[in-house]
Amino acid sequence: MSKYRYKDSKYKKAIKEEDAKVLEMDKMSQKKAKEAAAIFLDESNSFEERIKAANKMSRITGDDIDKALSLFRNEDLPEKLRACAFYGISGLVFSQEDVMLDAINEIKKGEGSGEIALASLNAIKAAEISSPQLYGANIAEYKDALRIAIDHKNENLRSSALEILAINKDEYAQRRLVESLEDPSKALVAPEIAVQLLSYDLHANHFKVLREVAINPPNSITKRESIRNLGFDEESKELLQETLNDLNEEPEIRHAAATALMCLNPELSTEMSKKIIIEEQGHHLDGLKTALLNTLIFLESGGIEKTHEKTIKFIEKEEEERDFKENLLKIKGTSNFSELDDMINLYLNTNNS
Repeated sequence: MSKYRYKDSKYKKAIKEEDAKVLEMDKMSQKKAKEAAAIFLDESNSFEERIKAANKMSRITGDDIDKALSLFRNEDLPEKLRACAFYGISGLVFSQEDVMLDAINEIKKGEGSGEIALASLNAIKAAEISSPQLYGANIAEYKDALRIAIDHKNENLRSSALEILAINKDEYAQRRLVESLEDPSKALVAPEIAVQLLSYDLHANHFKVLREVAINPPNSITKRESIRNLGFDEESKELLQETLNDLNEEPEIRHAAATALMCLNPELSTEMSKKIIIEEQGHHLDGLKTALLNTLIFLESGGIEKTHEKTIKFIEKEEEERDFKENLLKIKGTSNFSELDDMINLYLNTNNS
């Protein structure tokens, strides 16, 4: 009997049938998408019919590309129609500079609700990866358009434009973010997002506003993000100590303070963290203790030294370290929070040598 008899087995047949079914479904899907595109591009159809069809079409191809491009460029047509047309041909941004420039121009104009501008922005973001040379040749124009877009009423467009500029360490965007934190009436995005975006390129003159936000935060998330980014500010040591010692503070914020203080003064942060782990009571602190132990393990493994040149090596006295381990063993098993026990075991094993 042939060793290839499995070719005609029921299993092989089922595989072939399934593949054929998937292929047939794919063909049907492509056919429906093409039919939807034809309905969308037919000017004799009503606006409602065309928009409904647009939701079913995918990429516009072949002879329909020129029709869709003409529709997108027709500023007399409704914004929704033009946006749908662009979604269908947005891939042209990767290969045709005139279409990329059209998209950049739409971001600058920010027509209507900003839907066309947002679609254009997303297409150009993709072009950074798919067509880096074309993208790079138009980067200056693109950034100019983004600086205009950060004042648009469309929140998604505004925040996307700000994020791109912040990642690229744009000075104008940084200035506007600081301004929005100093004066909530000039806010471009939620304050916690503003702090996160500012952290892409922190400067010494940013720390003052971060301290002010941490002291008088609009919400707890913003406070946590501000505290987290003060680990390179010598003037924030006292604030970080107070926050870490505050029994009424949220555990996540206290941990952020411990991590930031670890960058400035690892010996002090370690001492305070160990005191919290051993002395403070209450199961509501189990998550904080777990997080603090994790940070201590990171420090002991040399993580802080490798990450921050300024940080000095902290060597725990053997006797104090022995006492700490003994106390950890006493805590082990007293909580229903299994992660705490796991972290205690990890700490003890890591520091066994």
